[in-house]
Amino acid sequence: MAINESAQASVAAFLSESRSEIKENENIVLCLMKNEETDIAVEDIVLGSQFEINPTIKVEDHGSFWHITAEKELVIDTEELAESLGREYNVYDFMVNVAATIGRAYTEGDKFIVTSKLIGLE
Repeated sequence: MAINESAQASVAAFLSESRSEIKENENIVLCLMKNEETDIAVEDIVLGSQFEINPTIKVEDHGSFWHITAEKELVIDTEELAESLGREYNVYDFMVNVAATIGRAYTEGDKFIVTSKLIGLE
C-alpha cells in the first residue's frame, strides 16, 4: 500500500499547479553542425558583429555541433560570412548546416534570422 501512496504523491506533485504554469521568455536557439564554415560564422559573426548588438548570446561547443542561445533575435548575414570565408557563400549554403532552431527561423535576402517575434503581427 505504501508504494501506491508514494506513486500517487509523485503524480500529484507532477501535476501540481506550480508545474503547469507556463513561463514565457524570448529566448531563441540555433544549433549548427560544426565545420569550417560554421566555425567562422560563430567566431566572426555570432561572437563578433552579432554579440556587439546582442550581448545575451551564449555559445556552447558540443563536439559535433554548436549550440547558440540568445534573447530575442540572432541574425547571420551570409554576405558578411562570404567575406570572412573568402569565397561565394549564400543563405542556402548556410541552411545546410542548421541542425535545429527554437524560435521562428526565416530568410530575408542574404540573412538567416531566428527570432522570438511574432512575424507578420507587428
